[in-house]
Amino acid sequence: MTATYREKIAQRVGICYLVLMALHIPVWRTLYCEDLLAPALLAIVVARGDFRTLRRDPAALALALFLLLAGIATLTHFKPFPGNAYHWCVYAYLAVTFIFFRGTAFPTDVLFLLGAGFLVLAAAACCFDLVMTWTGIGPVRFSLISAQMDATAMPFLRQRFTFTFGNPNLLGSFYALPFALLLLSLLTEIETWRRQAFNVGAALVLAVIPLLLTVSKHALLSLALLAAFVAIAVRQRFRWAAALAGAVIVVGGLIGGLSIAYPVFPLQKTWPFINTECPGMYMIHQSAYAKMAVHAPTKLLFGHGAAAARDLYPSFTNHDSARRTLAHYNALPDFDSFVTFMAPHNEYLRLVILFGLPAALAMFAFWRLVAASPPDRQTAGLIAAFTAALLFCCLWDDLLSKRWVWITAALLTNRCIDTAKNNAAAWHNHESGDNVSTITPPCETPAPTRLT
Repeated sequence: MTATYREKIAQRVGICYLVLMALHIPVWRTLYCEDLLAPALLAIVVARGDFRTLRRDPAALALALFLLLAGIATLTHFKPFPGNAYHWCVYAYLAVTFIFFRGTAFPTDVLFLLGAGFLVLAAAACCFDLVMTWTGIGPVRFSLISAQMDATAMPFLRQRFTFTFGNPNLLGSFYALPFALLLLSLLTEIETWRRQAFNVGAALVLAVIPLLLTVSKHALLSLALLAAFVAIAVRQRFRWAAALAGAVIVVGGLIGGLSIAYPVFPLQKTWPFINTECPGMYMIHQSAYAKMAVHAPTKLLFGHGAAAARDLYPSFTNHDSARRTLAHYNALPDFDSFVTFMAPHNEYLRLVILFGLPAALAMFAFWRLVAASPPDRQTAGLIAAFTAALLFCCLWDDLLSKRWVWITAALLTNRCIDTAKNNAAAWHNHESGDNVSTITPPCETPAPTRLT
């Protein structure tokens, strides 16, 4: 099989994976339709020899170090089976997915169509639910309804847009991927669309509305990408655009973190102006995992493991605090589940509990190195903004187990996308049998000099 033919297969497999992931079709428990393509992703990565070239990639080495340390921790917590084995396999799968999408030369026009197609369909679904809500002629189909929020200080959480995901937070984090696909394509044609900047800006604003209706703090991922994109587009006229975009991301992250620590609503007339009478809902389990992480210093090396964490969780929860918090959210019927076992909703705590502090540090070193390895100067702003927002969002969810987070980062650091665009005519001529020079396989194209 030639490199050219293999790359065409990789493109088609990758496109199918992206489409299936957007449809979010469950097969069994946490297995979804796109996961059935995992063997194909691995086979392509092995056939291309991607693992051999990764020895020169600092980010890949940090990821390999994480898998090694997490693997050692898994062996120390192997029983009861599957113990940590399931979680380690998830991260190994995500590593393969990242390597595949980072090394596949997707045409920019295809990425644009995929991103724009998802945003248009999501907007149509959102409009449908809004019409159903306002007219009452039928039930909503793409939103989560939480009627108990009507009796709280946060009635805006009653209806949250979910599209195909069933969970507004999943959709809120997924939205970063179609925006990344769209913005990558726009960056390659930046001089063309600048003449229609108003139309492009209006379209992006409209695309953000369904995202905001998820009422998810994960929207910070997409808003960070958009802020970086605007900064790139106007930096010739406004020197401080990048600094302003960075400030927007930091402020958004701090506000999100504040909403985790306290309920915030209802707002008060006096300092500190927010509701601090009880901790936020996520603090019920985050405080339990924080106590668990430090109560035995020897466990910081390889963590507690998934099974031990489940057994220890009830002993570290504060029942009185949990009851006050859930009463504020009108969620006292859920009290037993909150004090029996809940996921950390904090990636830092989750990794320390599962695999230990060294593995957690290796993972976040990987993300730091990913942010420092953009394929070109324009994309540098996007990946830096996305990674910064991701580190904030990890304070309030277990985001690093989401496939689309890794794929977004992989595409933003993909050095082959420009090659795919430059070779577009060559692909066409090659398929029609014209006598043309051999196409340079995208993964053999020399990487540009790393930015300093």
